Parts: sequence; structure tokens; C-alpha cells
Amino acid sequence: MFRMKFLPPILKERILGSDFERRREPASAVGRDEQASNYLSAGNENGGMYIIHLFHCAHISQVIEGVSRVLDLSCGPAMQLLLTAQYHPDKEFVGIDLSAGMAEATKKRAQELGVRNVTLLPASDLPSIAKGEFGAITSTMALHHLPTHDHVAGCFMQMASMLERNGAVYISDFVRLNRRDTVEFMVANSAYNQPRAFNEDFRHSMLAAFSEAEFDELRVRYLPWSRAYTAWPLGLFHIIKTESQALSETRKMEFVNARNRLPQKLRKDLDDLRSFFRLAGLRPDPFT
Repeated sequence: MFRMKFLPPILKERILGSDFERRREPASAVGRDEQASNYLSAGNENGGMYIIHLFHCAHISQVIEGVSRVLDLSCGPAMQLLLTAQYHPDKEFVGIDLSAGMAEATKKRAQELGVRNVTLLPASDLPSIAKGEFGAITSTMALHHLPTHDHVAGCFMQMASMLERNGAVYISDFVRLNRRDTVEFMVANSAYNQPRAFNEDFRHSMLAAFSEAEFDELRVRYLPWSRAYTAWPLGLFHIIKTESQALSETRKMEFVNARNRLPQKLRKDLDDLRSFFRLAGLRPDPFT
């Protein structure tokens, strides 16, 4: 179960109304090539983002079971994409992102890891992707970077077009919190294991998040065969996904062992995240 330190911000979020509106990310926080090193640092096995990547990787694995080609939209430095590809060497993954700097960092990291089942494409290639070309589409922690709700709507429409009929979907992102002091609490809570510049981007990302209602309206319009889960009771993270498929015992043990290898502090952080989504009804838990 989640730790008691979360109780004060949870109560404020549940009882008090919102005290800030969405604030678009500053230009300096979006598309910086030097961000790549910060993301790579935070995404390694001792970094604060690794548990997020591992959590999503496990749940993505349940969604893409039986799928041969997966598109990762707005993959950034592709730490999530590369981790998922490592667990599924039998599948073909395609990553698309706007930043050339991110792509170069990803190619270098893929070579270091020996990952050969990932292809990176520039965003300019999106119009050439055929309708229904992919069996699954993923997008993790990326949509809040978009400038407006209309841009997010366009992204959902494009995903629906590129997917085969009723294809597999896994979309995750921040949802906007109610209280500015909750944002600051979350920034302080993660400061111990994230680079300072990355943690500042974390603040900008939370302030730029779209609302749960905005996501749900787009899900119903474009991906009605999927379901939505918002971490509860502290609704910072949101997942839109299609039905989970059963994992093999071997694959489940890989995720159990990956959790057990984490340093104690990161393991507790992962378990907090699991608790928040278990309370939201997300089942089954691939770490059990």
C-alpha cells in the first residue's frame, strides 16, 4: 500500500478545488537536444524514470502479446521503447520522434545494448505510414508536450488511422493535478534520484498535463474499444489501454525478478505506482 507521506497531498487533491490552469511547457523545455543525456541518465537502472519504464514495459507486454509490429509514437530518447524491445526480440518496433538529437542518442544506446529490432523514423515519415499498418501503438509520457488539446486530438485520430482494426493500444501520460503544491511535493519526492535539470522538466510536464476528462473524451471518440485507468487516489498518471493478454510464466518471472533486483528505495517507488493503479482497477499485475 502507498506510504503515509502521500496522505496530505491526496487529501488536498480530493477535497480542495483546482488552483491552477494548464501551463504549456516553455520552449526551452521542449525539443532540446541536450535533454537526451538527462533522460538517458534518469532512465538507467538507478534513475528515477527506470521504475516508470519498467512498470509500463510490463503492462505493454500484456497488451502487445500476439502482435508482430508495434509503433511507438513520440518515443523521445526511446528508453521505454528500447526496454520493451529487449523483452520482445521477436517483435518489430518502430519509433517516431521530432528531435534529431533524441534519435542520435537512441541509436547510440541501442547499439550499446545490442538491440536490433528497433527502427527509428523522423516525424516527417508519418504521412507515408499506411492505414492499418500496425498491430499495436504505444505512447508513453509524451502527449503533454503537445501545445494544445487540438494537437492531442490530431494525435489520437492519427493513431486510430495507423492501427489495424481494433488494434492494441497502450497510451500513458500525466494528468493535470488540482493543486500547485502537489506538483511541488512530487518534484521534491523525486529529487533524490533525478538530475536537477530533469526534475525541472518534470515540474514543467506536470503543469502542462491535460485533464482526465480531455483524455477520456478523445478515447471514446477515437479508440472506443480501449479502457482508461487513472492512478487513485493521487491522480497523476493516466493509462489508456486495450485488453491484457496472459503472459507466459517465464515472462512473468522476468518482471518479478526485475522488481526484486531494484534498490530498496526504487522498489518501494514501483510498489507505490502499482498500488495506485491497482486501486484504479488495473489488472492483472504482471509483477505478481
